[in-house]
Amino acid sequence: MAKNTLDEWINFLKREEVKEGTKAKGLKEAQEKLDIITLSKEDRREYDRYIANWRDNESAMISNFTAGELKGELKGRLKEKIEMAKNCLAEGMSIEKTAKLTGLTEDEVKGIKT
Repeated sequence: MAKNTLDEWINFLKREEVKEGTKAKGLKEAQEKLDIITLSKEDRREYDRYIANWRDNESAMISNFTAGELKGELKGRLKEKIEMAKNCLAEGMSIEKTAKLTGLTEDEVKGIKT
């Protein structure tokens, strides 16, 4: 029976096992690494494929989320520009000046209904 965390590590190195309720820092991670290292070649390939697929899926989700955030941000900015253009036109500002001020094109400003 292990008396301290050093004993837990010694037990792991001798028996390649981690007992339930271990408190030694990093021991559970070491067991996980050992489990991966000792897989058969076929199981290791399958595990590596699983991890690669998991990372690809995670990356795709993050990319889609980021793209959605960006799209929402751009829509928000466009709404602000349109609202500003409406206010400018309501105050009698020319289409040319309104376009310059808001960053919209003159055609976009012409299409705005006040």
